[in-house]
Amino acid sequence: IVELHKKKLINGVAHITGGGILGNTYRVVPKGYSLVVDWLRWKRPYIFDLIQQEGNVPESDMRRTFNLGVGLVFVINEKKVDLVFKCLKQIGEKPFIIGGVYKTK
Repeated sequence: IVELHKKKLINGVAHITGGGILGNTYRVVPKGYSLVVDWLRWKRPYIFDLIQQEGNVPESDMRRTFNLGVGLVFVINEKKVDLVFKCLKQIGEKPFIIGGVYKTK
């Protein structure tokens, strides 16, 4: 994170804890913008399926409460995606795109 920040490659970082992806990421999305998440862009770890099935937990509660396998979200300019991915892969990370930030109409 520090290196990406020093290189001015990221606009924001959200650590996904309690509150889920949306609750934590909206904290770093500028006013006047909205966040759109494509919930099918990554493979959810099995533990979350088990929690949902055994606890009869609605999908909306799963999304609001758990990280669903996403630990950090970087908000970056789409022109910098390739460079950020290259940097993250060099240190053994497996980045993927989960959605986008769009100006609210």
